[in-house]
Amino acid sequence: MTKKYTDNVLQFPIKKKALELLLQKQTETKAQQTEKELFELKEAEYDDCIYMSQLCIEAILDTIQSQEDTAFNTHTFAVDQNSKSYKDIHVILNLLVAAFLREHEIKHIMQEDLDDLLIKLRLIADENKI
Repeated sequence: MTKKYTDNVLQFPIKKKALELLLQKQTETKAQQTEKELFELKEAEYDDCIYMSQLCIEAILDTIQSQEDTAFNTHTFAVDQNSKSYKDIHVILNLLVAAFLREHEIKHIMQEDLDDLLIKLRLIADENKI
């Protein structure tokens, strides 16, 4: 009298749960890859903005330092790291970076300074019209 009671055995959804876990893991992996790709894209854009700003500054300095027909001592402009002109150029470089980053919708702390400077420049322009 050995009767098997296979109809009373509950089937646990092991395969279904395993598939759900696998799908969830794949979704998380894709999300991580997408996040990583987005980060790498933004990082490349950031690097491009820095590079473009450096090129602009080099062009400006090359132009200034190559001028011969002026009384202004252009050969030493922004050469010495302790000079005011060097420090000014450093600030201008960072303002350029902030401006380029804004075009890529990447935040930079100096973007607020750019906004404040624009307000000041407009006020000065309005005062000079009177």
